[in-house]
Amino acid sequence: MRMQKTNTEFNIWNGRMGEGFRKQGDVDLAERRTEGASSCVGPTRSYRSCNVQSCPEGSRDFRAEQCAEFDGTEFQGKKYKWLPYYGAPNKCELNCIPKGENFYYRHKEAVVDGTTCEPGKRDICVEGACKAVGCDNMLESSKKEDKCLQCGGDGSTCYGVKGTFDVPSLPKGYNQIFIIPVGATSIQIKEVMPSRNFLAVKNVRGEYYLNGHWTIDFSRALHVASTVMHYDRGSEGDLAPELLHARGPTTEPLVIELISQEPNPGVQYEYYLPVQGQASGYSWSYGSWSECSSECGGGFQSRLVFCTIDNEIYPDYMCRNKPQPDNNRTCGRQTCPHTKRAILEEAKPSLVTAVMGQSIQLVCKTGLSPFSRVEWMKDGRPVSSDRLRMDKSEPSVVEANVGERIRLPCTVEASPALTIEWQKDGQPLSSPRHRQQSDGALVISRVSSEDVGFFTCIASNGRDQDQRQVLFRPLGELRITGLLPSIMVPEGGTAQLHCTVTGNNVNIRWSRNGVPMRADGHHIHLSQDGSLIISNVQGADEGSYTCSAYSSSNSVSASTEVKVLRSRPSPTVNHVVDLSRECVDQPHLANCDLILQAQLCSNEYYSSFCCASCSRYQPQASPPRHRG
Repeated sequence: MRMQKTNTEFNIWNGRMGEGFRKQGDVDLAERRTEGASSCVGPTRSYRSCNVQSCPEGSRDFRAEQCAEFDGTEFQGKKYKWLPYYGAPNKCELNCIPKGENFYYRHKEAVVDGTTCEPGKRDICVEGACKAVGCDNMLESSKKEDKCLQCGGDGSTCYGVKGTFDVPSLPKGYNQIFIIPVGATSIQIKEVMPSRNFLAVKNVRGEYYLNGHWTIDFSRALHVASTVMHYDRGSEGDLAPELLHARGPTTEPLVIELISQEPNPGVQYEYYLPVQGQASGYSWSYGSWSECSSECGGGFQSRLVFCTIDNEIYPDYMCRNKPQPDNNRTCGRQTCPHTKRAILEEAKPSLVTAVMGQSIQLVCKTGLSPFSRVEWMKDGRPVSSDRLRMDKSEPSVVEANVGERIRLPCTVEASPALTIEWQKDGQPLSSPRHRQQSDGALVISRVSSEDVGFFTCIASNGRDQDQRQVLFRPLGELRITGLLPSIMVPEGGTAQLHCTVTGNNVNIRWSRNGVPMRADGHHIHLSQDGSLIISNVQGADEGSYTCSAYSSSNSVSASTEVKVLRSRPSPTVNHVVDLSRECVDQPHLANCDLILQAQLCSNEYYSSFCCASCSRYQPQASPPRHRG
């Protein structure tokens, strides 16, 4: 805060970078009245913005700093680490929640002036009330940004993706409904009606950001994909539609799931993508920075960085031709205030003698709370954090046949003592088939289909932490079956393109005329078996559809031509059927009901699979002719 006094007025700059304002007012109303012959009418104070430049990426939340002031202080007989709570009705009270607990407490009636009302939004608190801030960062400005995040824009630089996922009957549990791609802005996902179902969010690695592993969160703001996503749901017993909304742009694909407990009344979604589109081919995606490991005196942050294409993850070497974003960095470099410096409980010897190669232990106890941070210095400089080195040149993809024994490497050099933990999908491993060896490697005996995916090795020496991921993929020959060379679908009908892949394939992608396709939950659906389903087919859906299957370095693809029947054929058309063999249907080769519905018996290729059905079709037509 900075104050400048000029006669009867003073100026105050409040807040930090990105969230400050200047207050101008009279020291005393009576003093102002004595200076003139008449009294003034109007507000005694006016405000305007200052320090509007953005805070450095990864800076600690200003409200979090205010809650942290109460860390370690006794509260109802216990000491807590306090985090900001955003679900209270009054956005400008200082409400904080103890870490790991399910209650919150109002520590102050008002946050510091200049604090944002909600994370990820511009509006700020002034004297306990939320004041609007325009996209030009000016207080009470009416200037707004469009859906593309252009301040004062007209929405011409992006296009909307809207739809409703309205499949009513879903299996109990987690069901993927769609994926929000990289670069999405102005995201909103909302239930059409209240239900007992829940929304969940995870990344393409399978790690949950919201409502994972049957743990349902309260309403909160979460930092994901380099943006702030707001999750709003009714309190216990208060049935209200669930809502997810975020400003964006996203820096990684986000998988949206519905935790089904009863029939789905529908989930509406809307987001916007840049007109220019994302760069084609493999590209780096990355998540949000973690919280700084230290408030002051130096700490570190990390984030996930991985290679993707079409919202699917691939080994890092596929992106080797593009610069890789950093996955860790230092933070919290500001000097700790004197009030937080530790007072040593015990005086230890100032000189320790040891033989070369011998291990020694230096003890430093403080009289502060358990949340206080201890830092060691050597010759006036912080002890180097490079004592934890993880070998990331080891294979990041391991392939084997189901039932075989595999070994996932994790070589780490660290000092002091090192701890290594393996996780899958963010959860520690508990199966007796998974055993960690003394060198840190994970051995899996008799791998199964449940083991397919990413395993994370997390190494820590008490001060520093690093991690690497290893992908397990099963071996197997890739072969696509069930996809006909071409199909004809009546306008308004449903097209089902079956892509059955032999072998233990992990990734299946569809494209139309070379352009990747994404499920929208309404018109385009992707089933778990790899089939593509197009509802309410229109003429614009015609084209060449390609199913591509990938398994590490192996890939295979097959295409089909989709044509749309816009009018019924004349009933006098002869139906050519080959009678040189037994006239029977071959349901293992074709869906004869669909061929009849599409009126394809006049096509020799299709009628050869459905001889009996086509012979009975439209008896008023001319009888089948024997060819030859």
